[in-house]
Amino acid sequence: MSHLAESLRDAREPTLEHGLALLAEAWRSFDHARGQQPPVSAKTLAFVTSGLPEVGVGVQRALDSVAFVLDESLSQARPRYFGYIGSSGLETAVLADALAGSHDCNMAAETGAANLVEQQTLRWVAEYVGYPAVGGTFASGGMVSNLTALMAARTARFPDSRQAGLAGHRPTVYTSADAHSSVARAVEVLGVGADNLRAVPVDRHRRMDPASLRGLIADDLAAGHTPMAVVATAGTTLTGAVDPLKEVAAACAEYDVWLHVDGAYGLPGAASARAGHLFDGLELADSASVDAHKWLFVPKACSVLMTRRAGALRRTFAHDASY
Repeated sequence: MSHLAESLRDAREPTLEHGLALLAEAWRSFDHARGQQPPVSAKTLAFVTSGLPEVGVGVQRALDSVAFVLDESLSQARPRYFGYIGSSGLETAVLADALAGSHDCNMAAETGAANLVEQQTLRWVAEYVGYPAVGGTFASGGMVSNLTALMAARTARFPDSRQAGLAGHRPTVYTSADAHSSVARAVEVLGVGADNLRAVPVDRHRRMDPASLRGLIADDLAAGHTPMAVVATAGTTLTGAVDPLKEVAAACAEYDVWLHVDGAYGLPGAASARAGHLFDGLELADSASVDAHKWLFVPKACSVLMTRRAGALRRTFAHDASY
């Protein structure tokens, strides 16, 4: 081994040990609730208002600064923190995430065994929630999963839209009045337009009303619109309500409309004996998504999109849109 390689190894080992010690200290601190969230300190305020430094401070001091700032930040890993519906990544998941980041496989290309494990994980997640997936992908969050599902719905309804756009078409999308804002953002990004997103009324249990959905679709057809997709919610962020998936799926089948189930928050509940019945009809959806960084306890951000339409995602993303 060269002198340079030895010096790099010697410098790396203490830094690694220091980083692992900071991780261990953080996880020990999560075992006990603290009285209140500490305010942002003068030290942090001075740092974030400083200019670009001319020289670095070294890796270990930088890690110490990171640990200090994170300790002053809101973290749902701490006991009694109920600000968000998401969970905290388990300690084992954090370690696995660090290991995956160390290898830094490019999952956008062929990576051998890692690709096979990704496909296996998709199958396992689908099996866990009881969804008959034949394909799918991982995304950086629920927003991207919903956007991708609606892209697939757009391509299925308007096969020429990837080249010609939506000019000449009048697509409409339907979702519950309590649906997540990411659905509206996806409709805007795709060029469908917020004016063509229909907010379906909810019943007294805050679930999408299938009769109202049918009425809205029928009205749009009569007005010359083309219903493109329905986004049902399996666990709203407002109340945790699960839309009546079987009835919504029946309406979609009647009008040949793509059904996507946004299960970012609540879909893992489909695997439970107590709540599984609420998700009756999930297997009829054209696509479904779940955020693994919520009830599946992995670090942010990890969303799983599944589809039961063979080739749907390939047709949506292949270089040759006629694939």
